[in-house]
Formats: sequence, structure tokens, C-alpha cells
Amino acid sequence: MKRPLIIALMLLLVLSVSAQEKKPAAQPKPKPAAAATKPADRKAMLKTMRDKLTYLVAYDSGLRMVADVQAKRLDLDSKVFAAALTDAVEGKAPALTDAEAKAVMQLFDRLMKATPEEREKMQRELFNMK
Repeated sequence: MKRPLIIALMLLLVLSVSAQEKKPAAQPKPKPAAAATKPADRKAMLKTMRDKLTYLVAYDSGLRMVADVQAKRLDLDSKVFAAALTDAVEGKAPALTDAEAKAVMQLFDRLMKATPEEREKMQRELFNMK
């Protein structure tokens, strides 16, 4: 139960430390209206002060993480990210075994130490991108 939280905190720590090393990236631009949930639908779910505070904390954290991810030129899947974050918040077991998580974190560490150009090349190779 604590492992997803620890993994999420490790990722946040790595991202926040790396963000302090470089000047912050420009604020990310909102995606076009192709989002799965319309703004009015999202606002409708914010009924209580708790809902609103939860949303603001998550949105602010998301903006900072997105800026850092963009600065590092990492290509992450937002749906997978949201699912992992939901699992961590809800205390669910992670989808990866301890061994898989360790291997991924080692790879992540290599990506973080690489130059931006090396990082892009590694990602293309690892993610079978063109």
C-alpha cells in the first residue's frame, strides 16, 4: 500500500530536484477541445470546498510536473500517468512488480542523467518512436 506512494514521491522528488537545476520551462498550453471531459463537466464535479481544494492542489502539482517533463523532453502518456496517480491516491497495489519498478527507475535515472539529445534518442529507441 505504501509502495505506490513511495514511487510517486520518488518521481516527484527527482522531478522537483531536476527542476531546481534549470530555469523553469514555459507554462504548458492547454490542449485543444478534444479533451475527454468538457470544462463544464469537470466544474460540475467540484461541489464541495474539499473537491475544489483537491482539484487546485492536483492541477498546480500537474502544471509543475508537466513543465519539468517538457523541459526534460520526456514523453509520458497522460492517461497512464493519471491512472497511476489515482492508484497511488486510492492505495491500490501498483501494476508493476518490485523488480519491474526497480528496472524502470534505473532506466529513468539514466534518462535524467543523459543530455537532452541523448534522452530523445533513448526514448525513440525504448518507445519504438519515429
